[in-house]
Amino acid sequence: MPTWAPKDRFQLSIVGRLLSQTGFSFLPVIATVVLTILVAIFCGGPILFPDSVGYFHAGFSAWSHLVAVINPVHGAVSSLAAEEQDGISTARSVYYGLLYTGAYSAAGQWGLPVLQSILCGVAISLSLNRAGAAEAWRISAMAIFIALVAGLSIFCAAAMPDVFAGLMLLGVAMILTYSQAMGWLEYIFWLGLVFAACLFHRGHVAVLAVALAVLQFVTLGKKTRQIFILAGVVAVAVMAHIAVEVVVKDLSGRRPIQTPFLLARFVGDGTAKDFLQARCPEKRYELCRYANLMPMSENQFLWGDANRSVMGAANKAERERIAAEAPEIERGIVRMFPVRQSILAVKNIVTQFFDVGVRSYELGPTLDEDKPVTPLHQTIAQYVRRHVDQANTLLNVESSVIAAAYWIALFFCAAAILMRKASYSEQPELQLVVILLIGLVANAMVFGAISGVFDRYQGRLAWLPLLGLAMLLMRRETTVAAYPANSFTEIGNKRIEVR
Repeated sequence: MPTWAPKDRFQLSIVGRLLSQTGFSFLPVIATVVLTILVAIFCGGPILFPDSVGYFHAGFSAWSHLVAVINPVHGAVSSLAAEEQDGISTARSVYYGLLYTGAYSAAGQWGLPVLQSILCGVAISLSLNRAGAAEAWRISAMAIFIALVAGLSIFCAAAMPDVFAGLMLLGVAMILTYSQAMGWLEYIFWLGLVFAACLFHRGHVAVLAVALAVLQFVTLGKKTRQIFILAGVVAVAVMAHIAVEVVVKDLSGRRPIQTPFLLARFVGDGTAKDFLQARCPEKRYELCRYANLMPMSENQFLWGDANRSVMGAANKAERERIAAEAPEIERGIVRMFPVRQSILAVKNIVTQFFDVGVRSYELGPTLDEDKPVTPLHQTIAQYVRRHVDQANTLLNVESSVIAAAYWIALFFCAAAILMRKASYSEQPELQLVVILLIGLVANAMVFGAISGVFDRYQGRLAWLPLLGLAMLLMRRETTVAAYPANSFTEIGNKRIEVR
């Protein structure tokens, strides 16, 4: 656990730091917010993705039902009836939906992007401050560079929980690296980011679980206490997601329809079609009716398009049957094609690890997706009209820049690890970089093997190796400037020689 009594200037709480060093703390945050707003304006407003509508619906429905419970005469109960016509799905986190609708109610469509950019600005400021003392303008310049070159501003501007994947991994790295030097409020800030990210997307829970398992092995048990605390966060988040399903069942009398993401992955790989062709003559799965439409992509299977669709075209009863039989089909595919599916999984993971960008955001929502109609309807209409070609141009150019920055940062981070002159415990920033890289691999493993390969999944983390590299350079600059050659300095709990 962290030491709560302050020992140095880093022990100040976040509030204390903001009050005592206003220019030092607020300027990077303001810079990140301004850049996010400018990017959003250039794109025709805060970026909306088809999933954004689903998150808003999840939050709006939750608020409506809560109001209906508090005030039974309110007409919000009819919303649940409308949802039940097509089946209730928890594919989009109600917790992120609550944040989205709350921010939208407070500040309109700009509420969520501003909030996300504030959190990112604070996180970058605290991280760089840990690596060494620097003027506010330098930290601000670095924050702008990371937000612009690594695409962080675009993810902040998007009404999606993608940005929290990076904040979660950074929070894990900061806790495992600096927890003993943190004040209690800063520790809660990082732990809160990790917990929020786990609530906002179930995939984040899986990424964190995989990363913690690897970290427990890599650290040789030296970080067991902090890893145990983070594992507790995973457990609480899992219970929170289960609680949503329990509440939905209590309100509707039926369990929500589970979206078969892994089955969609197998459909995209082509193994699902071969399995169905072999098994359908003897066992009539509901999915057998759609085997002749395969092959198709994961998105076509789950959501559909003008050419092909399964879950998107099926009615409520059909989707329930497909969701119910999905685990059996998934197990059958793995047993029938163990080597083939393993090779495909490795290929998808490697592809996902190096596929970074924001081109996925070129796909915008439609007004038809906002049914039943919510307060977001007018915003969607405006976004559809304003989402002009210049936005797609920006996303394409930024994707190329993000990829270049990501690969270069990975190269230099790997070089720093391989050429280290001291152990990880003697160089906390090097330890942080190792943790971040493990997080990048865990993210590629989870989303590459289970979901489809999309550039935004890894692109949302592209800023992490760049930040880690900046922290390494800042620590080196601070140390060399403060101590002459062949002198000694304290870093972490070790006394090392500066060369």
